[in-house]
Amino acid sequence: MQLRHVPQPTQYIYENYDGRIAILAEENTRQLSGADPARQRIRAEGRQVLFKPFMERSAAGTFRWVGTQFPTQAYAQDADMSLADYEDFVYSACHVDKADPVTEWRNVSRAQQRFVDYLVGKRKVRVVGPNADLTLSIDGRTFINSDGHRNMPCGEIFPFPVEVSVNGWVRFTYPCHLQRPRSGRASS
Repeated sequence: MQLRHVPQPTQYIYENYDGRIAILAEENTRQLSGADPARQRIRAEGRQVLFKPFMERSAAGTFRWVGTQFPTQAYAQDADMSLADYEDFVYSACHVDKADPVTEWRNVSRAQQRFVDYLVGKRKVRVVGPNADLTLSIDGRTFINSDGHRNMPCGEIFPFPVEVSVNGWVRFTYPCHLQRPRSGRASS
């Protein structure tokens, strides 16, 4: 089926290139609004052949990557901002508006590392708030301090929960994209 097809050159990139730079610059973030979700799922399933080498090679250090977002009118509209305000927001989140962005990112790294160190050895996390009540296992997982070396803007900690352990609910108060687990099993 054509929806599952991954072009050979694209697969070759993920399996053989040393690195990848991705610049997101959507002109229309709702371009798939009218597309059948079942067809979108089939397309995503077909691209899983790219995900496995990407993750394995990234973890092994043989595939370097960085992704960033270029501010566009579409992203500004999604954020209910003018384009100028959204540009300022993105550049500030990247710390490029600071006198010494490298020092800023080192500070972010140190601050986040304290949380990473705290989480090591923990087994369970519960997130509770007015828009969420989630419980998930992090037992045996590796924690990644995403401190400006991959995604930009950045500033996150990735605990990678045990996939089948997520239980609870989240209420999104803004438009978002939903990605179901690869098993096709949606958590409650």
